[in-house]
Amino acid sequence: LDFDAETASTNLKKSTERSSAQQREDDIILQHVPESIIAAIERVKTKHLSQTNPPPDLDKSPTGNDALLKQIVQAGMNRKNQNCEIEKHALTYPTMERVPGCVATVHLQIALIPPSPSTSRDISTDGRERYRLQVDGTSDAMLSRGILALVSDMFRGVTAEDILNLEPDHLATAMGLRSVLSRGRNDGVASMVRVV
Repeated sequence: LDFDAETASTNLKKSTERSSAQQREDDIILQHVPESIIAAIERVKTKHLSQTNPPPDLDKSPTGNDALLKQIVQAGMNRKNQNCEIEKHALTYPTMERVPGCVATVHLQIALIPPSPSTSRDISTDGRERYRLQVDGTSDAMLSRGILALVSDMFRGVTAEDILNLEPDHLATAMGLRSVLSRGRNDGVASMVRVV
């Protein structure tokens, strides 16, 4: 019995050390994510993943990761029911691009939104025009469709330049989903960014 208690204590200590090391690594990653993307992530989290806006009861007591995964699925279901029109003056990629490395079959369509002369957000401090992106797509899996909905909503309004400056493997961490999603789903999020 003493051995089991000692083993449990050692395992708890190792788990805590891994958690602390993981938090330090996550903090370093977040330092390399553009501020506009951090702001977009916060907007999307508030809109889709807030605890005050839980998904419909799929079971009576979702907790922790289950509740979060259900909210992601619900975001995909909500997006599927909306008509996502591409902006009128967008330069649309002519075909849907398959996302390699995803657990599910995911296709993306990207539209490049030219700068609007009426908004200063589309002009950088050095006078260059800033293009924005609109991401749309489909997936055969509900969770992937939800992740796609979050990524699409997050990239809406973010400049193409900031998306290009985003390290694809950092997005799931920045969204707070790395520990929630499987390795395959995390790779899928990174692959979505690479396709964009």
